[in-house]
Amino acid sequence: MMKNYIQTFVVLTIVVCTAGFGMKTQAQERFKNRYSAGFGFMPEWQLGGSDDGKFSPSYGLFGEAQLSKYSGLEVGVFDRKFSYTEKLYAAGGPKVEYYEYNYNLQYVSLRLGYKFYSKILNFSAGFHVDFAVSKSEGGYRGEAFATYHDRYGAYLTFSKDIVLYKGLILEPEIHVNPFLCDQNKRVKTVDYEGVFLGLGLKLKYRF
Repeated sequence: MMKNYIQTFVVLTIVVCTAGFGMKTQAQERFKNRYSAGFGFMPEWQLGGSDDGKFSPSYGLFGEAQLSKYSGLEVGVFDRKFSYTEKLYAAGGPKVEYYEYNYNLQYVSLRLGYKFYSKILNFSAGFHVDFAVSKSEGGYRGEAFATYHDRYGAYLTFSKDIVLYKGLILEPEIHVNPFLCDQNKRVKTVDYEGVFLGLGLKLKYRF
């Protein structure tokens, strides 16, 4: 399954890059490409799934290539964490058993998207693939039922460039991150996918 995700990501990367380099017209030939790289921190809160309000922080490195006055591409590699608690009740005769499990999941997320630049707001849209790398769990009684797997989704972001000094730029953002996982492939797992709403803060340098 991971091989299929990687192949899909590579193919889409080639398609998007090809389309991006084709954005130039004769009128845009005077525009000099701009490249940026930086670090970002993006906390998120879940709006859908088994419980609302779950917290999922992520941080990582990203790069941008502005290929015209208004259009460009962005890529990123982020470490994403997700923690949640599962509560189960089991009735056995007159006594009701109570179970509580705490899970901490970690993913490496690869992102690729299109970015629109303007003086007022920037807008970006793209997709991501999250590779599950670790899980820790702890709880009360018995074995945990949850499992974890690779996942994928999309994202929409609105941001604003604030120039701090020459090429050094601070970029606060707000984004929506729906997951598009195939629920039929999950067995005995907690429904933790859904829609996440997040804030972000990126610090980048434009070359």
